[in-house]
Amino acid sequence: MKLRWLLFIAFIIFTVGSVYSQQELIIGSFLQGNLASDKEIWYSVTAAQNGLLVVQTDGDTDTFLKAYDAGMNLIAENDDGPNELNASIILSVKRGNTYFFCLTGYDGIISGLYSISASYLPVTQLNAGSSCSGNITDWYYNFFIFTASRSGTLTIETSGSTDTYLYLYNEDLQFLDYNDDGAGFPNDRIVIEVISGRTYYIELGAYEFGPYTVSAYL
Repeated sequence: MKLRWLLFIAFIIFTVGSVYSQQELIIGSFLQGNLASDKEIWYSVTAAQNGLLVVQTDGDTDTFLKAYDAGMNLIAENDDGPNELNASIILSVKRGNTYFFCLTGYDGIISGLYSISASYLPVTQLNAGSSCSGNITDWYYNFFIFTASRSGTLTIETSGSTDTYLYLYNEDLQFLDYNDDGAGFPNDRIVIEVISGRTYYIELGAYEFGPYTVSAYL
């Protein structure tokens, strides 16, 4: 019996130690490292505010990322987010919560130098009956937040000459809808029933650089 308990305690120590022997990744900063083949490198990020957190790698090493919540439940994974090599994960995070990220080489066999960073994505408020205009100058993310003042039919659409596409997510960043050219090429339209008081995220992307306008109607 005593041996069984010792083995159990050793298992717990090994498991907890292997999962939580990680480096803290400070939001707004980056770390560099050398990724060995068939190895995992763990990072933790504690959210200082509610918002959209992006953790991504940079460099010439083909990386793969997995994200876990505080209970070590897998909540997201990504390969080749910003380009053909680097991984990127976007999470809707809550203030004070800690999130864990496991970094490996693609297929577990890739090795090499890398950097990893954590930052908040800028999010623009979009209100019913209003529009936001901007200019897409790179391939990074354009996010808007919409909070329904009442239940009803929400229409999100783009206008202009830039070929855009739209994604719609709930407040936990779970996918709800997608549209490309629904308002007539090159513009898009999403029509969906929303619930009063609920928050929604809109991601606007494009196949080219150029100006855009996105509007909301409820």
